[in-house]
Amino acid sequence: MIRQITILLLWLCWSQLFAQSDPPAADSTLERADFILTTPQELALHEGALITIEGCIVRASYNDRLKGKPIFLDMFAPYPDNPFSVVIWESNQSKFLPALEYHQKKVRITGRPVRKKNQERLSIELHNPKQITILGSCKS
Repeated sequence: MIRQITILLLWLCWSQLFAQSDPPAADSTLERADFILTTPQELALHEGALITIEGCIVRASYNDRLKGKPIFLDMFAPYPDNPFSVVIWESNQSKFLPALEYHQKKVRITGRPVRKKNQERLSIELHNPKQITILGSCKS
């Protein structure tokens, strides 16, 4: 009996000693970028990089006719005159404020501007509400 307990204790110690645990996966979009962009033209220079951009949401719209039922937040100028899109897909919308809550608000958005297949426009997808901060109202 003592031998069995000793073997069990040795096995437990050995398994704890050599146990491998993976660190929790981090959401890279929640990291902070080293700088803040303030014009849409700068965005194209940082395609794929983690960026933070600050500006006014001039139009917020929900499109239930498109696949994925996206919310589009148009910064700086309304579509099609803005050079990029900020998108919140239906699967993440319950985490965010309703679209109209972002209309005419100055915001800071963190994400990775990417180009989808066959699209010329860059887009930043929001998955976590920590990616967007409302800084106040836009000046008229």
